[in-house]
Amino acid sequence: MTSPELKFDLEKIVRLAGGPARIAKHAKNKGIVLGNWAAYSWGKSVGIKPKYHELLSELSGLPVDAIKTADKEFREKRKLGQEAAAT
Repeated sequence: MTSPELKFDLEKIVRLAGGPARIAKHAKNKGIVLGNWAAYSWGKSVGIKPKYHELLSELSGLPVDAIKTADKEFREKRKLGQEAAAT
């Protein structure tokens, strides 16, 4: 599916999955409570909770590991930014 050199950021993954509305609708169909705004905020400010990685994999066609890696990198960058702002 993806080669090791391909990288995806969270916003791109949300787009590949069809956007926040499609993600929320798919989640609802699976009995998962998730609003459009929550899915929208994943790539903007908060990252993706691990319980949603599989859901995004289904919708985006990306392997779960690619989503986990993108999420980890996003959270690390966010943490570094918060630490820099605090100093």
